[in-house]
Amino acid sequence: EAKVKDLETWKEMLSEWHAKAIAERKAEPGVDLVGLEEDITFRYDDQGRRTTTYRRVRWVVTAEGAEAASVFRTSYEAWHEQKPTMRARVITSDGTEHPLSASSIVESSEGEGPGPLFSDQRLLSAPLPAVAAGCVIEEEATHVDTEPAFLAGTVTRVALNDLIPIEHVVVTIDHPKALPVRHALRSATATPTVTEKDGRKLIRYELTDHIKFAVGADNVTDVYPDPLPPALNTTGATAFSNYSPFGRSGRFIYGRVS
Repeated sequence: EAKVKDLETWKEMLSEWHAKAIAERKAEPGVDLVGLEEDITFRYDDQGRRTTTYRRVRWVVTAEGAEAASVFRTSYEAWHEQKPTMRARVITSDGTEHPLSASSIVESSEGEGPGPLFSDQRLLSAPLPAVAAGCVIEEEATHVDTEPAFLAGTVTRVALNDLIPIEHVVVTIDHPKALPVRHALRSATATPTVTEKDGRKLIRYELTDHIKFAVGADNVTDVYPDPLPPALNTTGATAFSNYSPFGRSGRFIYGRVS
C-alpha cells in the first residue's frame, strides 16, 4: 500500500511539473505541434524476428495542432506480424491524465490496390481523448513479428525528420551478436553508443538538437516499371503500378531546411 501511495504521489508531482513546464514554454511562430521525444527500438531474436516499439511525445501548441494530432494510428501486415498493442495518454494543461481506452481502437483494411492487386495490411486507429491546445500526447505502439518478413533479411529506413520540429530522437537496435546487422545514419551527425552484454549488442543513436537539413534522392538511376496492360489500368491516370519498389514517377530529388 505504501508503494502504491508513493507512486500516486509521484504521478501527481509529475503532472504538476508537466503543467508548469508547458505553461512556461513558448513555441516558434507558425508551429502547431512540437515533438518533445521520439523513441524507436528494434529488438531482434535469434531467428531474426523483430519487435519494434515506437514511442513519441508531442506538445500541442494550437487548435490546428490539436486537430492534426487527435487520432492515433498504426498499421501492420498480418502475414508476419501480431496485432500491435497501442497505448496512449493525453495530459491536459491542468495536469490531468486522460488514458486511451482500448475499446475505442478500430481496425480496418488498407489492402485494396488497383486492378487485381491486394494486400493484407491492416490499419488500427483510435480517437485520443481531451486533445486541446496546451496538452501533451504520449503514444506507444509495439509490433511483434510472428515470422521474419524475409529469411534473407530486410531493410528498414527510419526518417528522423518530420513535418514538425523534434527536440529529442533516440533509435535503438538490440540484436544477438551472431545476427548480422548493418546500420548507417544519413543527413545528420551522431555517433552511436555500442554496448555488448550476455551475447547481445545494443546500438543507440541519440539526436538532441532540431534536425536542420536533409537532402537526398530516390530512384537515382531514373528507372520506370514495366507498363500495365490497358485492361489492368483501372485509373487511366498512369500506365505504371503503384506497387513498384522504385515508384512510378522516375527520379525524385528532395531537400529540406528547417
